Amino acid sequence: MVWACFAGGIKGPLIFCDKNNEGNARINSKTYITILSSYLVPFQHTVRELTGRSAIFQQDNAPIHTVKITREWFKTNKIVIIDWPANSPDLNPIENIWRQLKDNIQNKKDFSRNINDLKVAIKEEWENLDTSVFEEVVASISWRIDAVLKAKGGPTKY
Repeated sequence: MVWACFAGGIKGPLIFCDKNNEGNARINSKTYITILSSYLVPFQHTVRELTGRSAIFQQDNAPIHTVKITREWFKTNKIVIIDWPANSPDLNPIENIWRQLKDNIQNKKDFSRNINDLKVAIKEEWENLDTSVFEEVVASISWRIDAVLKAKGGPTKY
């Protein structure tokens, strides 16, 4: 599992979430909060310094994102979250970024087949993504919303 963030054209960190604090492969809310504390909070400070504005955080409705302890953490840390509809990957800008990373990696001549090489490739592709890619997915939100409305909530080309 990989976690990352961005704000407009400002690229945040990319973090591998291999194991939670109990050593399991599945991430839990405690591990998620640790990631947010360690990486999202500093990134939001950077965004504020660069733009003069606070960033609004968007996440899907995965259980670890919506449980009480996570909601309380956001409230305590004064992080504003966008209300997000269930089952809406077409509207989530980072899903387009994940797709681009996947395509870039799979199009390499020496496509990685083991986990360590894959991690290196993901990190390299993240670092190499031009900030215009992030700006484009943010700018396309109105088109994606229109497409989802036209599809009556069904899948779209996004």
